[in-house]
Amino acid sequence: YLRFGKFKFQVGGDEAELTIYASHHGFFLPFADALAGEETYGAGRSLEPDHLGNDTFLVDFNLAYNPYCAYGSPERFACPVTPTENRLKLRIEAGERGFLHRPIDVGGHKFRFNRLGKINDPFDHGFHLA
Repeated sequence: YLRFGKFKFQVGGDEAELTIYASHHGFFLPFADALAGEETYGAGRSLEPDHLGNDTFLVDFNLAYNPYCAYGSPERFACPVTPTENRLKLRIEAGERGFLHRPIDVGGHKFRFNRLGKINDPFDHGFHLA
């Protein structure tokens, strides 16, 4: 991904700025906010802003999601590192949140619950909640 451009916005009256990245696959916006590591995945969240033409984008934080590595083994999923320039001190209280870090032990295997109540199984043994 290459830096495409920056956009400014406000959250609760506070100014913020993030960099949008581009590749042949489209546009990508990785970010970490004050919720990272507490209510969301510690490495940050991402979204794909819609390019509306010219220099205009639709950035909908309601579509922000945790990276795949948040739900499985880091050995199975590559996790993007949020660039320093996209680390915010304010809270983005939208999008996917509630990532829980409580592991449970089932038959000697460690599992974690995600916000949807499903088991995050890094070894994919097929255990699921009914």
